[in-house]
Amino acid sequence: MKRSLGLFCLLLALSVSVWAQGSPEEEAKPALPQNLAAYKGKLPDKFMKLPAVKKRLQALLKGGYGDFVKRMGVQTPFTRQGDFLVATGQIAHMGGSEEAILVIDLNAKALACAMFSDGTIGLKPRNVPGLNVSTEKSLPAPLNDWLAEKQKLLDK
Repeated sequence: MKRSLGLFCLLLALSVSVWAQGSPEEEAKPALPQNLAAYKGKLPDKFMKLPAVKKRLQALLKGGYGDFVKRMGVQTPFTRQGDFLVATGQIAHMGGSEEAILVIDLNAKALACAMFSDGTIGLKPRNVPGLNVSTEKSLPAPLNDWLAEKQKLLDK
């Protein structure tokens, strides 16, 4: 009886500890800044360095995070496309062969991103024929348009 009670207390303590920490998915999605629309017209470099954004991008891109950051080296400012903010980048002096895109869904407060590298488009974890996609929600229209543009380059 004492042994069962001790085991029960241990399991209860462990379960409370795990519940208090939150799920790994919640930890990978810390809250984004409140006023995301304020980033319109700004370069994404400071946005990408915010701890919550960096953590989300790292979780989203897994091992490709460093490659994504490199491809966002020379950046365009965020532009507003409907309910999305969109910024693109490329590795300096690569003539568009090493590109990336970052999309912020203003309504869902979610991120999506993609990379284009020497004729291969890399995104994780969703696989589309010839493409892989990194997004926290459904594929946003600006990212879909960008991917279609890159696919045309691959089809030439």
